[in-house]
Amino acid sequence: MSMNKNRYFIARLAGDIASLSYSELISIISGEGYEITDSIRIDEFVIFRTMEKAINILIKRASTIVELGILIDIVSDIDEVLKLVLEYYDKGSGVCIDIDSIRGFGKEEGLLLYRKLVERGFTRYRNCTRKIRAVFLLGMILVYEIILRRRIALYSDREPHKRPYYRPGTMKPVLARLLINLAKISTERHDTILDPFCGVGGIAIEACLMGFRVYCSDIDMRMVLGSKINSISYKCDNMIDIILSDATLSPYRYNVINAIVTDPPYGIQTVPRSQSMENLLKGFIRNASDALKSGRFMVFAVPLQYADYTEEVLYDNSFNIAEKHLNKVHSSLTRVIYVVQRK
Repeated sequence: MSMNKNRYFIARLAGDIASLSYSELISIISGEGYEITDSIRIDEFVIFRTMEKAINILIKRASTIVELGILIDIVSDIDEVLKLVLEYYDKGSGVCIDIDSIRGFGKEEGLLLYRKLVERGFTRYRNCTRKIRAVFLLGMILVYEIILRRRIALYSDREPHKRPYYRPGTMKPVLARLLINLAKISTERHDTILDPFCGVGGIAIEACLMGFRVYCSDIDMRMVLGSKINSISYKCDNMIDIILSDATLSPYRYNVINAIVTDPPYGIQTVPRSQSMENLLKGFIRNASDALKSGRFMVFAVPLQYADYTEEVLYDNSFNIAEKHLNKVHSSLTRVIYVVQRK
C-alpha cells in the first residue's frame, strides 16, 4: 500500500453504532500519539488526514470501521465519476468498480453509472487487485479506493460459544475490541491493561491479539481457570497474567495501570451473592481510581438504570466522564458505555 501524506482518507462507520465507531477511530489514532487533521463527518463517513503509520495501526486494530479507503474526490454527477475513473486507471490495471447508494440516494443514477462503466470494460466488484467505490449520498458522490474492508469472519473463531471454556452472557469479540480501543492506549508505548472482572477472558484475549499485556482477575475460581484455558487456546498465555481477586479489594499498587477495560457483572446469576450492584460498582470504581495512572482512561459498561449512581461514584473518586454511549443489547437491557479519565 503506497500512500501520500497529502492524501485524504475516508472511513465508513458501523451505522448501527456510529457514535461508538467514530470514537474508536479517533481513540486509536490519538492513543497512538498521532493527529487527525482536516476531518469532516458526512453521515456514516469520516474524511480526514493523518500519517501512514496511523492508518496501518487502524487497519490492525479497528473492529467497527466497516471500510477504509483513500479518497479520490467528491463530485456531484456521474459524468465526473466516469472521468475520474478513466483518468486514474486504465482497463488493464485490475480495477473493479462498486456502486453504493445510502438510504436510496442516487439509486437510479448509480445504475446508469454502472452501465456506462461496464460499457468501457470495467469489471464488477470481485476478482480484482484494486477496488474503487462510488457512494451516492445527500446529493454528492464519494469516490475512493478501498484499502480495508472489515471481515466479521475473522472474529468467528473467538465468538463466546466457540471458545474452549464458555460462559453465557460473555461479551462478543467485536465489542470487546471496541472497548479496548476506546481506552486510547498504545501498542508502541507498550501500555498495560487491567480487567478486574475478567470472566473467561474475552476482553483480555482481544487485547493480547492487538499486542497489549493484560492483568486479568476475577473473584470466581471457575472463571480464573476458564481464562487460563482460553488464553492458552489463543496462544495468549504469555501476555495475560490471571489471578483470583475481588475487584472491590484491589491487589495492585497505586497508579501503575495504563488503562482499565472491563464489563462488570450485572445479571442475577453473575453479581456475587454477598454484594449489591451499588456496592459492587462503588468498590470497583474506588479501587480503579487507586490503580489507574493520572490522566489515563477506564472503559466499562453498566445497565442504564445504574447510570446516575455510577456517575456520582465516578465524580467522588477523581474521574471525569469523557464519553458515554447508549448500547441496546436487547429489549430488556440497555447499557451505558463509559469512557472516563482519571484526574
